[in-house]
Amino acid sequence: MISPGVADLVAELNAAGYRTTDSGDGTNFAEGMECALPFRHVFGVFDFEDTDMRIFADELQARYPTAKVEVSYSPATGSVWMLFPDGEPGER
Repeated sequence: MISPGVADLVAELNAAGYRTTDSGDGTNFAEGMECALPFRHVFGVFDFEDTDMRIFADELQARYPTAKVEVSYSPATGSVWMLFPDGEPGER
């Protein structure tokens, strides 16, 4: 189930072709779910073989200029992107 505080954002990202894999609005953390994050976030994956990580991050940042965007690569898990719609986590 997608948290209500990010449901519209997740739908928007998916409609734009981004593959989302995890999201939350902080409410599950407040309710004691150990693996939940205490802030709004959407995570996803992308094909690093076809996409330069820097270009991908720049394009996502341009779409959401006030958000914090990060990308990461690991041989074990591939390329992931992280979008924090409210800016830098912990600075709220």
